[in-house]
Amino acid sequence: MTAITALPRPPTAAAAGPVPGPSGQAAAGSTDQPTRVRVLPWDDPAVEAGGLDPRSAYVERFWLPLLGPSATWLLRRIADGLDRSPDGFDLDLDDTARALGLGGLGSRHSPFRRAVLRCARYGLARHAGAGVLAVRRAVTPIPKRHLGRLTLSLQEEHAHWTEPRPVMAFERRRARLLGLDLAVLGQDRAGVERHLLHCGTHPALAYESAGWASSRPAFSP
Repeated sequence: MTAITALPRPPTAAAAGPVPGPSGQAAAGSTDQPTRVRVLPWDDPAVEAGGLDPRSAYVERFWLPLLGPSATWLLRRIADGLDRSPDGFDLDLDDTARALGLGGLGSRHSPFRRAVLRCARYGLARHAGAGVLAVRRAVTPIPKRHLGRLTLSLQEEHAHWTEPRPVMAFERRRARLLGLDLAVLGQDRAGVERHLLHCGTHPALAYESAGWASSRPAFSP
């Protein structure tokens, strides 16, 4: 029997560096209005070893009320881009803003720019040089100092999701085999996780099993 343990502590706000705008410069004093920015992965082994995918059910359930829908969808879109281009890619700012339903790039105070700033404020993105934005490929659980901003019902649900609990070997095997079947049928990691949650699997085990199943070759037994 093993136990589901807590994930690493989130970084402090100081670790995120200056708050970036989409121009790749710190927000204060930036006057440039470029149309593209270079997105790089924010390498952080401590977080990535046990962090949560930006497209996970946890992020949708608990981070979204803090970040807002625009910043959450931006993180998901960037996560897809880093999956396709692990070394980084160029992000067209106006095109991305319109694809997210934010009506174009606009001024420094546009909804899209505010979404980028919120990602930086919560330590999920940071300025990494002129015209460069580093974005996390994995996120930590919500810091305790921010949990009070969730509704009481979400705080109770969050405690259930993150509470360490023993896991019997047969539970893990059952969840992994179901996850593997779904992955073979074409479900992505997020889809596998959602299905396991709907089947009553503990959230932490559903996340771990979805990651395991999605990393296996399609021909695995």
